[in-house]
Amino acid sequence: MRGRRQIDPMVDPPPDIVIEVDVGRSTRGKLAMYASMGVPEVWRSDGESVSIHVLDGDRYAEVGASRAVTLLTSEVLARFLGLSRTLPSPEWLRAVTDWALSQRPPAAPTP
Repeated sequence: MRGRRQIDPMVDPPPDIVIEVDVGRSTRGKLAMYASMGVPEVWRSDGESVSIHVLDGDRYAEVGASRAVTLLTSEVLARFLGLSRTLPSPEWLRAVTDWALSQRPPAAPTP
């Protein structure tokens, strides 16, 4: 999809994840639209907390962790959302990067 200016939902695949931020009014009504498009996962934030919803048949079920990015839980996402308000962008990016690197399994010993 890179470089495309127009997306045709009748032909093009749905995104793997949709991120919705509820500021002022709820986006909960959009979940049915995303389900009809076949979007497998929706992350929703009200500015304080983050919830993760995965498509289960024709409806979304709230889960504790992402299926697309398995290390991300709603708590981790909410923590990074909070940090984004207090840290300058380069420091926030370093914190996210450090966290991601700390999640990697240790390298296997070389024979």
